[in-house]
Amino acid sequence: MQQAILLKKNWGDQGATGQFLKQAYEVFQVETGLLGIIFSLDYAELESLVTHGWFKHLWQLCQIYKLDFTVHKDFDIPLLREDDWTIMDEVIRTTIYLQTHLMQINRVRKFKGRHSMADLVLCEGITINSNMLTRASSCSNQKFPRERPPNDDFNIWNECLRAISLNTSNYVIC
Repeated sequence: MQQAILLKKNWGDQGATGQFLKQAYEVFQVETGLLGIIFSLDYAELESLVTHGWFKHLWQLCQIYKLDFTVHKDFDIPLLREDDWTIMDEVIRTTIYLQTHLMQINRVRKFKGRHSMADLVLCEGITINSNMLTRASSCSNQKFPRERPPNDDFNIWNECLRAISLNTSNYVIC
């Protein structure tokens, strides 16, 4: 598999190819909203979270050929606090959403400019910020793809945040 050879040869290199791979991986993570374990997740169920590209193709090949592939967590987009998870990892962990719902939730997540659960909560780390339940966009230091979610997406997003707060004692909604 040529992609694995290219990756092994150039990953972490300061040259153009190494920098391209690093940036492409960051874009892949921003788009999917998932961490480095993504390559072990079900491609058929989650592939709609990301546009076609180099890492999406690698993910598909890992699934087809049953390859065990992970990227070290040092290369993940940093999370804001200990015991933090990405929003999409938390949503997938609930196992209550269909693929179409995952797409809708991910679209609003990108529109809001949020990556991790810590991005959703107030400073005390427990209460989900009420602004996350509105249809307004939010400011972010990270760059996210431009999204224009329809109203149905916001309804699923709000339902999802409520489900997360009910399914775990870590978060509450005011």
